[in-house]
Amino acid sequence: MGGVEAIGMARDSRDTSPVKARNEAQAHYLNAIDSKQLIFAT
Repeated sequence: MGGVEAIGMARDSRDTSPVKARNEAQAHYLNAIDSKQLIFAT
């Protein structure tokens, strides 16, 4: 047993439903992502 086949999550279908905010802080964050006003530092 090896490779991707051994990992259960790799076989599961992904949730493709849109991300929805559950509170005001999340709504603000998602709006910032939509309007590209975030800077990601890596």
